[in-house]
Amino acid sequence: MSRVKAGCPIRQLAKENNLHENKILDWVRLYDRYGVDILRKRPKIKPTSDFKEQVVREILEKGLPLSHALIKYRISRTALEGWVRTVRKHGYPELHIFRRKGR
Repeated sequence: MSRVKAGCPIRQLAKENNLHENKILDWVRLYDRYGVDILRKRPKIKPTSDFKEQVVREILEKGLPLSHALIKYRISRTALEGWVRTVRKHGYPELHIFRRKGR
């Protein structure tokens, strides 16, 4: 974070660390909004189906950009993209169906 704040180009940092530029940008935005605590590991909390629906509705119906939703709700990009993909393919009720993971 200190190198970004010192003016080091994000593209250069991405190449050095073998990361995508968007990942570094997400980290910088989270740091700017929540401070250093956001970068520490936190306990995993399973989001409810109502929460998922609320977030996806903001993205699809109100036009909230995905990158803003990631920061606002502190959700991983992979999870959020999966929720949006599910709703586009099957509709909102699909978010309320519980499926067991694993074997």
